[in-house]
Parts: sequence; C-alpha cells; structure tokens
Amino acid sequence: MKRLLVGLGILILLGLLGVGIWWTTLGGGLQQGPTVPVVLSRAKNVGSLQMELAYDPAVLEATEVKAGELAKNAMVEYNLAAPGRLVVGVIDSSGMNGTGPVVTISFKVLDKRGTSAIILETIQANDATTLIDMPVKASAGSYAARDGSFTAPVIGLSP
Repeated sequence: MKRLLVGLGILILLGLLGVGIWWTTLGGGLQQGPTVPVVLSRAKNVGSLQMELAYDPAVLEATEVKAGELAKNAMVEYNLAAPGRLVVGVIDSSGMNGTGPVVTISFKVLDKRGTSAIILETIQANDATTLIDMPVKASAGSYAARDGSFTAPVIGLSP
C-alpha cells in the first residue's frame, strides 16, 4: 500500500511540474511514435543552445526530448506545454564540438496521413568559454506520417 501511495505521489508531482507521460497500446503492446533528431552542424565549443520549434499540432504531439550524441554530457531541459510548440535548452560547460544530433524529439502521431514541417523559429547559441553569442543558420525539417519518413531540422554554426 505504501508503494502504491508513493507511486501515485510521484505521478501527481510529475503532472504538477508539467512533465508529459504518454503511452498507447495496440494489441496489448507498447506503441512508440517517431523520434526525430535535431542536428547541430560545425559546433565548436558550444556551451549553451536554446531553440524553439514549431510543428503542426493536428499531425504531431511532442512527448519527450532526450540528449543526442553531441549533448551526451549536457543538461537538457524542455517545455512542451503549448501544442505545436517546443522549447528546448541545452547546457554543456565543457562545450559541444562536431556535427551530429544535439537532441532527439519523440512524437505521438495524431493524423496518420498528415505531414508537418518542423521549423526552428528561435535559436540562440553561446560559446562555453566566452559566453558570446554564436551566429547560427537553421533549416527546417519535416515528418510524413503516411510512410514515417522525416528530414531532420539542422542548426548550422558559421565556420
């Protein structure tokens, strides 16, 4: 009984903190939605990265954000309270370097025949040592539910 109460308390606390938990069952099994990476290109000593993504809330629902390969030592925070919008912050005091996924975003598909752009609307990157703003250029991604294909959004840093 005590474990049940502790478990319920944790779920209530997560709900109050705005942490989204989801799962769907199909034939008794867990059904995973698509996972789309956000790629950071030509990173050199990136200490912090904040981004706001927009997508079609009639097609997709963001459910979770995890650190990608470039952010494996970083702290990742996110807010997915607003449908169709996702705010992500990544902090790595040692600096991120290279090209690869900085985060991966898990989605739940709401329209099995729909498509959605995944647009990087606001991006700010800062150098880990100097904290100076780093110039960035973004290219949008997309997701097509009918065949599960996607194009990853890319954040490019100037050389």
